[in-house]
Amino acid sequence: MVMAGQQLERKQDVLKGKVRESKKRIAEIDRAVKKLFEEKVAGNVPEGIFKNLLLDYEAEQNTLRVVIADNETQMEKAAAVESDVTSWVRLIKACLDLENLDRATALELIDCIEVSEKIAEDGTKEQEIGIRYKFVGNVAEIPEITAIGA
Repeated sequence: MVMAGQQLERKQDVLKGKVRESKKRIAEIDRAVKKLFEEKVAGNVPEGIFKNLLLDYEAEQNTLRVVIADNETQMEKAAAVESDVTSWVRLIKACLDLENLDRATALELIDCIEVSEKIAEDGTKEQEIGIRYKFVGNVAEIPEITAIGA
């Protein structure tokens, strides 16, 4: 669990760095556009070159804004996952000394139980049962959890 938390923290740091760099570049472009306009007004830059450079700067800024929005969305999702995992761990810690699973505890821990159709093969009946826990879903489907337990 600690390893997964460290990976999440590193990912958050990388995303924050990308957002910071993108915002910095947008500010640089704003200054460059201002200077470009001043040079055009002074007659130092021809109209055609001015338009091409301005279009390039605007396209780069739009791309950077999309990158910022995507990275901020990823950071929000990662924060939500971290919060859900923290809540789940808190619930599990409260149940560590549990000797009997009662209805109230099951309702507190389990979101739903999925039961598949019975399959009869070679005279035996098989049926898959999946337990989806609150906050984290099916624990067997989370690669970090299964890797840490190994």
